[in-house]
Amino acid sequence: MARALLREGHIVVLDEATSAVSSKEDAIIQRVVREEFKNKTVIIVAHRLNSIIDADKVLVLDGGKLKEFDSPRNLLKKKNGYFKALVDATGPASAAYLTKIANGELSVFDSIDAGEASNRT
Repeated sequence: MARALLREGHIVVLDEATSAVSSKEDAIIQRVVREEFKNKTVIIVAHRLNSIIDADKVLVLDGGKLKEFDSPRNLLKKKNGYFKALVDATGPASAAYLTKIANGELSVFDSIDAGEASNRT
């Protein structure tokens, strides 16, 4: 990520950038990605839904095959969709939270800021 920040390329590819970090470190990385790369094309390979829930587009693969490609908001509207099933599998409270972010009702920064505030107290 440091190289991407310094080189100022037009395309940034992050492959599981937060897979081996704590939730606190994940929040820091999420903020950096969204703030520092906001005017770049960012391709994120991720298993954590909060890493991609506010993306412009999500590509869902299963067994290396394309299953879905659209905005998170549109994918969540698909009754039997793969992406919707992944979000629903996180549990009712988490799914509702992720859906609010996908629909633009909340920002991922809300949870990041809340987490940072609770870490200070």
